[in-house]
Amino acid sequence: MKSDTIIRKAASWQMLFERLKDTKPKEKGDVFERVVQLYLKTHSEYQSKLSNVWLLNEVPKRVRTKLNLPESDEGIDLIAGDRT
Repeated sequence: MKSDTIIRKAASWQMLFERLKDTKPKEKGDVFERVVQLYLKTHSEYQSKLSNVWLLNEVPKRVRTKLNLPESDEGIDLIAGDRT
């Protein structure tokens, strides 16, 4: 995943912002979505509340069907399942 490479190569927020300065808006959005996903998956407050955090293209078929998610991207960035 290109976003992961960009994130991994940035040793600080400042470096990440520098790397993204000249990128296209779509790529910036992809990196932002991935950073948020990683945050929600690793921050202790959310780890205890969320069982899954998926980018839209990662949502399992059974969950996509249950939630009646559209096949095309309509502005949905992340889907999360809570532990309850």
